[in-house]
Amino acid sequence: TAMVLGEKYMLDEGIKSLYRDNGISHILAISGLHISMIGAAVYYILRKLKLGLYVSTVLSLGFVYSYGVLTNFSVSTNRAVVMYIIFLGANLAGKTFDLLSALSLSAFIILLQNPMSLFDAGFLLSFGAVFGIALIFPCLNRLHEAKNFPVSGLYASAGAQIFTLPVVLYYFFQIPLYSV
Repeated sequence: TAMVLGEKYMLDEGIKSLYRDNGISHILAISGLHISMIGAAVYYILRKLKLGLYVSTVLSLGFVYSYGVLTNFSVSTNRAVVMYIIFLGANLAGKTFDLLSALSLSAFIILLQNPMSLFDAGFLLSFGAVFGIALIFPCLNRLHEAKNFPVSGLYASAGAQIFTLPVVLYYFFQIPLYSV
């Protein structure tokens, strides 16, 4: 339930502290990976069923939004749902998806709901990771083009690590090697 729904209350306190101490508690957070995998799977299945672009988009968005409600819309879930809505909306409108614009709109919406989120570690880590990927990945790709998935994954991971490292140091006072 912790990995699928973000419900950590059933985890033993010792297990939670092991995740936290080893810097891998982000595995338990509902994030863009969950939202994009679930949304893309639903969308792909609906498209394969030949329901049409509009119906597939609306049903997929409804499913992803419902998943966000089910997981209590943490900051990372909220960011991911808004960005997924923008992604499918752009696809439906025949426009291109711009990662930085979607990230900015998502931050704006979240900060309208709760301006104090700006000082929350979850907010800074979630947005910092995506911002790092959006900025560092293209730079590394220009230096040496990623021709396969492991290299592009390494570039994305480097971007996320570079931008989240100061936040991790500020809030947790350590650099857990496992988190990399």
